[in-house]
Amino acid sequence: MAEHVQGCHHCIGASFTITDLLFNFIETHAKENNGLSLEDVAGLRVRFLDSFSHGYDYFETIHRKCMTAGNSTRTAPLSRDTILQSLLTVCAKRAAESAFKSELAACGPAWLNDFFAGFAKYISDQVDPDAEAQLVKIFVHSAGKHKSSLTIERLMHDPKTQAVLERCLKAFHDKSKAGAKSDSISVAVNDHISKRRNIVGANVAKTTMDDMRVFLEMLPKEAGLAIKAHQLVTISRI
Repeated sequence: MAEHVQGCHHCIGASFTITDLLFNFIETHAKENNGLSLEDVAGLRVRFLDSFSHGYDYFETIHRKCMTAGNSTRTAPLSRDTILQSLLTVCAKRAAESAFKSELAACGPAWLNDFFAGFAKYISDQVDPDAEAQLVKIFVHSAGKHKSSLTIERLMHDPKTQAVLERCLKAFHDKSKAGAKSDSISVAVNDHISKRRNIVGANVAKTTMDDMRVFLEMLPKEAGLAIKAHQLVTISRI
């Protein structure tokens, strides 16, 4: 049985269930009273469910309140600020572990969270500013389908998720161009790590430009294989 993953998908899943109950009632009422056409009801239902993407901040607020009440301190891997980070970790964790051995040795496995958070921010800021908004929409619909059983792996199986990731990572396929960007990426990631860890000046938690180049060289192949593996799982379930 899959472990329950923290995130507001629990609230969204409940909302989808309530919506189904609500609109089943409306459909029954429409049939009995001829007050609405079934086409009208179907259209309203689609519009209502689509509105969950726009109301995402509300679900996040409810989720945070629930986590605070439960004294939870773990970071939710499926939230607005961590969806892209979590997916990139699935795609490139091995590359990061190979490239940043000294940073991991000094800081421990938790350092990967800081690194991928910074890398995800760079992609959102410089590569694909629309990626996070699209992933939120995909997440909302996946939460409606899987409800509390939604996991990062299940989200990765969605062809729309795979398409967003492929678009985000396309910028790193040309090794010469990716290598030229390694310095600016390293600066951006280190700035994020410094803010997270309250670091000023040189520190073992910061990436080196050489290590970043190694990571970017490994990234396209590993990420491609990870996405391909999830595509095959998706195909096998059709």
